Amino acid sequence: QIQPIHTRNDGNIEQVGVKIGTTVGEKLDDESIKNTDLSKTQISEDKKQQDLATTEEKKDRVGIILAPSLYRSMVYLKYLEELKRRGINVGLITGHELGAVIATLFAFGSTPEEIQWRFFRLGPKLEKKIPFSHEWRELILKEFAEELNNKDIADAPIPLAIPVGSLSTRSFTFYRRGDVLNALENNLRLFHKENRNCCAAFQWGVFDRKIFLENKISPIIALEGISGDIEFRERPEEFIGIYGRAYGIIKRQQNEVDIFVRIADKKTPLDNFTDNYKQMNYGPPIIEKVKLIRKAVTEFLERKKTELSGMIYDFTAPLVEI
Repeated sequence: QIQPIHTRNDGNIEQVGVKIGTTVGEKLDDESIKNTDLSKTQISEDKKQQDLATTEEKKDRVGIILAPSLYRSMVYLKYLEELKRRGINVGLITGHELGAVIATLFAFGSTPEEIQWRFFRLGPKLEKKIPFSHEWRELILKEFAEELNNKDIADAPIPLAIPVGSLSTRSFTFYRRGDVLNALENNLRLFHKENRNCCAAFQWGVFDRKIFLENKISPIIALEGISGDIEFRERPEEFIGIYGRAYGIIKRQQNEVDIFVRIADKKTPLDNFTDNYKQMNYGPPIIEKVKLIRKAVTEFLERKKTELSGMIYDFTAPLVEI
């Protein structure tokens, strides 16, 4: 079970002992049954049909993880746009650092094109700030505060999880409930820069299939932009080490996903917003990769149906790398 998050006065996130269920749809209580003219048999049949419809609706929805890639994350928007265009429905989305911001905006209804435009306006300001600094973080949170203020993670129309790391336990948790901006703020903070317990999750982990299996979502698609090519224009001695460790974690946890997609065809410094933003204009390579993703998703779903006869959500397919 996933523990929700609660906002304390000091702005940290703490876990509280309330469990979130995964049941979909309204539950019939005793009073509603007494007051209906339907027979128990009819109620049972209706519930069975409802459960069947829910399963049919959810079983072809994929999970998406947007790995930490700093400004290379901008290319994720083109992938989300093309996946949506090809009818791939998202059942749960999550992401790290700027990937978490993109995943959150997408889950709350912004189109990839709208998010792209927002970052286009924000980008020149971001390039003047050091990534993960207080000023950098404030620019991002201020830009999206209007639509995300007082929003709960659980309110997202597309199911959303936001990862947050813990310095005290040196681990991370995907949160399904709690204040959105608070969770994003902690996701955009490096533990060694500020004396705060909650911080960016990718310092200790990136992928975890359990959050998707608990919500009966598969296959799991990971989009990753580091690809072992780690270059920074500013403070390379600091950030190369951080993202080098992150890439090591990604490689170790790669088998936690079903379809692993490397998005960085043309390498640019991770902190170069302008050049990474331009990568979205290289449409043909992205479209070809999305076609391969669509094919892999189709094959995955067919294997689930034929090999497991309905017991589909514990299925682990061989890793597909694109």
